[in-house]
Amino acid sequence: MATSREQSPDDDEKSVTVDSPQSSGKRESRKDYKNSPSPKKVRKSKEHSKDDKKSKRSSRRSKSRESSKRERSKHSSKHSSKKNNDSSDRSIQIHYSLRPIWDKLEENPKNFDLWVELITKSAENNIDQSMEIIFKRFLENFPYCYGYWIQYATYINNRDGPKECLYIYQKAVKEFPICVDLWMSYLQVAMEHYMMQPDGVTDILKIINKALEECGMDFNSDNLWISVIDWEVSICDLKSAFKHFEMILGITTDKMELHQRRFEEFLKGYSPDLYLPDSQLDSITKRVLKKMGKSDIKDILIQINNGSETTNVLCDEAHILYVKYILQEQEDKIKKTTKDHEGRKDFEHQILRRYFHIAPLENKQFSLWFKYLDWEISNRDEKKIKCLFERCLVACCLYEEYWMKYARYLDKNVSKTQAKAVLTRAHKIHIPSSSKIALLLSLMEERNNNFNEAVDILDNFDLKYPGYASIRLRMVSLLNRKLHYQNRPDETRVIEKMERLINERRTSKTLRNFYIKKLARFQAFQCNNLAKADKLLREAIKNDPENNELYAQLIDIFYCCSKTNIRHVCDAFDLAIKSTFLSDHHRLQYAKRKMEYMEEFCMEPSKIQTAWDDYNKLVEESGCTISYVNNQKQRTMPVPYKPMSFSEIQRQTSATNQMPMMVNDGMMYGMMSSNTYMGNQQNWH
Repeated sequence: MATSREQSPDDDEKSVTVDSPQSSGKRESRKDYKNSPSPKKVRKSKEHSKDDKKSKRSSRRSKSRESSKRERSKHSSKHSSKKNNDSSDRSIQIHYSLRPIWDKLEENPKNFDLWVELITKSAENNIDQSMEIIFKRFLENFPYCYGYWIQYATYINNRDGPKECLYIYQKAVKEFPICVDLWMSYLQVAMEHYMMQPDGVTDILKIINKALEECGMDFNSDNLWISVIDWEVSICDLKSAFKHFEMILGITTDKMELHQRRFEEFLKGYSPDLYLPDSQLDSITKRVLKKMGKSDIKDILIQINNGSETTNVLCDEAHILYVKYILQEQEDKIKKTTKDHEGRKDFEHQILRRYFHIAPLENKQFSLWFKYLDWEISNRDEKKIKCLFERCLVACCLYEEYWMKYARYLDKNVSKTQAKAVLTRAHKIHIPSSSKIALLLSLMEERNNNFNEAVDILDNFDLKYPGYASIRLRMVSLLNRKLHYQNRPDETRVIEKMERLINERRTSKTLRNFYIKKLARFQAFQCNNLAKADKLLREAIKNDPENNELYAQLIDIFYCCSKTNIRHVCDAFDLAIKSTFLSDHHRLQYAKRKMEYMEEFCMEPSKIQTAWDDYNKLVEESGCTISYVNNQKQRTMPVPYKPMSFSEIQRQTSATNQMPMMVNDGMMYGMMSSNTYMGNQQNWH
C-alpha cells in the first residue's frame, strides 16, 4: 500500500494520508538523503548490485513460466485498476494513533479481533476522520455483523443526515438481506424521513415489501411483521394490513398463535368494507345475507349518531358472521402452518447461535444445522429451503461445507447461475482462503466452457495462497481438458507443466513424490507410455525407498495396464516385497495382493504355489497369530516371536476386503485367517 506521511497544519491533530487499501504498492520513505554518497550508501549499493546479479540468475527460467507470470500480472493489474476506479479519488485519512493496527490489518484483513479493537479505539477517542473508512473496510470483510452496520448508519446519520444514512442501509440490506434487525432499523429511519415527504408512504411501502420478501419467512421474523402491520394500521392503510395478515398466517414463525389472535382482533375492530378486497367482500356479503335471510345490504346496516354526523355500520350479528366467514377461509392455511410448526420447532429451539461470530461452532450445532437443512430439503419448498440456507450461513459462513451444500442444492434443483453466485459470494467475501470453494467455482466455470475464467480463479488463488497441490494439479488438468475441448490436444504441454511442478526448488520431497505419481499415471493411462511411467516411479523409489505409496503406484499402473503381461505386474510386486526399507506390515500386504493376483490371472500352478509359499514365509516372519483348523475350542495361538511394531499396526486396521478364497476356506495350509492380520486393504482396481 502506497503511503506517505504528511503533517497537519493543526498542532492538535496529526494524521497519516494513505491510499485506499485496495491499491497496492511500496511504502515511500519520508527521510531525505543528501546528494553526496556516504560509505554506508556505497556499501548498500554494492549489496544491491549483488542482489541484482542473483535476481538476474534466478530470472533465467523457462519461457512458459515467464509467460504465465505475465498473464497473472496482467490479470491482477486489471483487477487493481478496476478497484481503483471504483474507489474515490480523494485520499483517506487514518489517524496516526490507529496506524499500527491498520498496517496489521493490511496484511491480514480477516483478523476480526483487530478490526474490533480498531473500531473501539477510534470510537473511544472520537476520531471521526477515520471512522467511515474503518467501517467500510471492516464490513467488506464481515458483512454479517449487523450491529456494526447499524452503528455505521447511525454515525453517518449524525454526521450527514438521514439521506446518507438510508444509502448505508440500502447497502447493508443488499449485503445482508436475511437480517430482521437490520431491516427494522432501516424501516425506522425510513419512516421518520419519508413521512415528511409527499410520496413518502409509497416509498416506505416499497421498503416494507422488499423486507418481507427477503426475510419475512424467517422463523424469528415476528417483530418485523408486527411493526409493519401496526404502522399500516396507524396510517389507516387497512387493506395493506389485511393483506399482510393473510401472508403471515401462511408462514411458520415462532409467535404464530399471537398473529392468529391479532388477526381476529383486527377483524372485530374494523368494518369489513375497510380492508376486504372487492371480490372477497361481495362473496362474503352474499353468504351473510343468505344466513340472515336478508335480500339487501341495507337490511343489515344500522345508523349511529356521532354528534353532528350519522353513519351506517353493520349490526352486531352481521359483523360476527363476517368475522366467522373470513376466519373459515383461513382455516386450511392455519392448519398447514401449524403442522409445519410442529415439525420445525424442535430444530429451532435447539439452535443456540443464530448470529455471526468468529468463534468456532459447537459440534452439536454443526450437525444440527445439517439435519435441519436435510429436513427442509425433504419438504421440497424452494423458498423455505433458500431462506433456511441463508439463515444457516449467517452462523456458519466460515464453514465451507455449508456453502458447498447450498451450491449443490441450487445446481441440481434450481439453476446453475444461482449456484455460481453462492460460490462466488463465499470465494470473494467470506472464505477466500478455501481451496475447495476455489476448485468448485473454477469447475463450474469450466462446465460452462468459460476456460479463461476458470484459469483466472485458480491463478488468483495461487497468487494469494500459494502452496496448494490441489490447485496446481487442477491447473494442469484444466489445461489438458481445454486443449481437448479446442480439438488441439497437446500432451507435451501438460507433461512440461507437471515436470515444472516436480522440479521447483520449493517443492518438498513428499510433494515431489506426489507430483511424480500423478505424472506417471498421466504417462501410463493417457499417453500409453508405460516405459516412461515405470522409469519415473523407479527413480522416485530409488531416491525415497521407504515411501510405500510409490511401490503401490507402480503396482497399480501395471495391474491396470498390463493385464496380459503378468511378468511386469509380478516384477512390481517383487520390488515391494523384497524391499529392505518397507515395514513387515506393508511387505505382507503386497505379498497377499500378489497371491490374489496370481490366483486370478496366472495360468501356471507352480508360480501360484510360489506366491503362496512367499506369502506364508512372510506370515511366519511377521509373528502373527496362526489358526488351527480342527480345534474349535482353541482357535489361535501365537507364533514363538512377535515384533511389537506389527502389533501396533495390527490394532489400527480393521477386518475388511478379505480375499474371497480365504473367506470360504480360511484355514488352508494351516495358516491364520485373513481377518486376523490384513485389515483394510486398498482396492487396486
